Amino acid sequence: MRLRRPGPHRIAPSTARARGVVLTLLAACLMVPAALTAPASATEGATADASRPAVLGSATTADDSGLDVEIEDLAPRVLTTQDQVVVTGTITNTTDTALEGTVHIEVHLQSVTAFTQDQLTGFLSGTQLAGALVATATLDSAPSPGASLPFSLTLETSRLPLGRSFGWGPRGLSVDVSAGTASGRDRTFLVWDSGYEVAPTRIGTLVPWTSASSTDSSTETSTALRLAGTDGVTLAIDPEVLLGVEGGGSGGDQQSGLLTPSASPSPSAMSPSSTPGTPSASPSPSASTTDTDAPEQDASPPSGGDTPSSGGDDGPPVTSYTRTLLDRAQEVVALPSWDADLAALSMSDSKDLLDLASDSRATRLSGGTADVVRNVVWPTSETFGRQVLQAFPGETFIAPPGALAPTDQVSFTSVARVEVDPATGENSLRGADDSTVTVLSSQEALADLLSWDPTSASDRLDTEQVLTALSAVITRELPNQSRTLFVPTARGTALDTDLESRLAALLDQRWVEPLTFSQVVDSEPTDLGRRAVGDAPALDEVTTQAFAEISSALTSTSSLAEAIPEPRALQDRLEDSALETLSATGTESEREGRLNDFRDLVHSLLTAVRAEPSATVNLINKSANFPVRVTNDLPWDVDVVVTLEPSDPRLRVTSTQMSTIPAGSSVSVDVPVTAIGSGDITVGYRVSTPGGQVLDDSQSVTVRMRAGWEDAGTAVVAGLLVLMLVVGVTRTVRRRLRDRSATEEE
Repeated sequence: MRLRRPGPHRIAPSTARARGVVLTLLAACLMVPAALTAPASATEGATADASRPAVLGSATTADDSGLDVEIEDLAPRVLTTQDQVVVTGTITNTTDTALEGTVHIEVHLQSVTAFTQDQLTGFLSGTQLAGALVATATLDSAPSPGASLPFSLTLETSRLPLGRSFGWGPRGLSVDVSAGTASGRDRTFLVWDSGYEVAPTRIGTLVPWTSASSTDSSTETSTALRLAGTDGVTLAIDPEVLLGVEGGGSGGDQQSGLLTPSASPSPSAMSPSSTPGTPSASPSPSASTTDTDAPEQDASPPSGGDTPSSGGDDGPPVTSYTRTLLDRAQEVVALPSWDADLAALSMSDSKDLLDLASDSRATRLSGGTADVVRNVVWPTSETFGRQVLQAFPGETFIAPPGALAPTDQVSFTSVARVEVDPATGENSLRGADDSTVTVLSSQEALADLLSWDPTSASDRLDTEQVLTALSAVITRELPNQSRTLFVPTARGTALDTDLESRLAALLDQRWVEPLTFSQVVDSEPTDLGRRAVGDAPALDEVTTQAFAEISSALTSTSSLAEAIPEPRALQDRLEDSALETLSATGTESEREGRLNDFRDLVHSLLTAVRAEPSATVNLINKSANFPVRVTNDLPWDVDVVVTLEPSDPRLRVTSTQMSTIPAGSSVSVDVPVTAIGSGDITVGYRVSTPGGQVLDDSQSVTVRMRAGWEDAGTAVVAGLLVLMLVVGVTRTVRRRLRDRSATEEE
């Protein structure tokens, strides 16, 4: 983290103690060109990050003193028997003027170990002393305006104020820099492991991998494979994310796979072109497990061409990536499909959706050797309450970080497992009994640090070092007594190498014993009084609106389901999309976006089977077949009944027509009609299910009836034929008479 002192500061002369410290400066540091200009984001990083964990303190102070100092790495980060500690970082001139004089550097290290979380935060925030001066250095030139200089300081371990082995743990380390009137400071922690014998703190972490936050990247899938084989890490998996990885799922798009693009022509091309009857009506689209520290390319998912293997009778086929993941993991937690919020569902009237989401945990994630935990309910901070504890008796619950904190002030971190009576919300001090359920609590600071994804090297260092430091502080609280802690990462946390580094900083320590999720659940319950679990507040507006629209959609599409060969298929897909809409992952705006997607999907479903518009139709016959072009954009064949609704009784429908419209196509359906008289009328199209439910009645067409023209034309033609016959006979008779007269005269 970075702190800037408000005024000019001159480094004091080196003390006798500091003179003995071996200090090396990379020669290249003095020759770095001004081309190493800090990007705008470097200075803009001073803007406060709302998601920054509180344990890291404030990111900035009120004044900018001209130098931005960042400690970017320590080697080693946990000091054991090494002879040296290398401190590296950068110094940036944030002013628009050249700095005069040399650059002075001081390195301070606390001689006393931090004992509490507040002391860690206080040191990073600058409210605690920097500690003993352990090194000084001078650079001959300062960085140019906007430019940066890297620095590297090597400290000899024997000269550090570490003290006796009992004082192991985090020590605050500060780098102070001044040049002319500008100054700057950065602080972090060096953790000293003296080898002092302690009872390890047992820690289990839970990392969610859900479709709502999945990026479908090779980095994510490779990281998931490595995390699956990491001790102390249990993946909580939304089964839909694996379908997306294998290329068989929607990957977060509700409409993908539900509606296929219509292969029918455009509306203009679908206007009736054939004449009904005579020309009388003419209208004008399995891999084996490997070590967790194997190279990343070895952990990449198998190609999509691998043949799926059977996943059992109750679930979908298990593909090679899924099998590899489930073989590599010791244990995984099954989340509901789309990570649907079971707590919110339990507070609604949607029992069918609740059962669907709950049951999806039992039928998915099969086919590997990993133990699958299928009885976990993970509410959000908004839906955690007694309602969900009462709705799922006998299951394990994950409380929001910081909830269920001890009611009394204690000097140590209490254990994760809490037995709670769902009826009262009070926790049992005597452990589990028939009236309690298991709720896992977590330390808020650890969960926040593990879930935060910093963007700068210095913030990444601080985050990882404070994770290590905090685990040491917790262990030192009761060094002779092991306790079990649970640390979940927040939904939406990116699965990448940075997360792996944060997990390693927490779990890969001598004083930490990694646990699986089940081992945490089976650990000793607390005997301290905890804050009671109250009723969850009423569902927020977005969730309430989502339930209302889902209920309406299921009702409005039921008639459409009657028209397809397997009515349940459409309902299943719609309910699946409803679960995605009710995902517990995401911010309020993201949930609103999913609700809008659901609205679009329902609209697409309700307009998938429709009559196409037509140009004006000329009807000159008394009886004819009236063409109606019907489009079906669904992936199933649809049985429909097509009829007409004339605005004038002079046109009557002889009979309705039933037809099967193939999936993704358009068909012209001929409806028999009878016309009496002439005139222009409006005729509506109505497409219904065989049961009479209307699918579409929005289209109409103008019909020009000229039914009398047929009789008049026939009479005219008949008269002309008779006239032609009379004329012909007359001419024939006259010719014969002339011929006879000529013969007689001869």
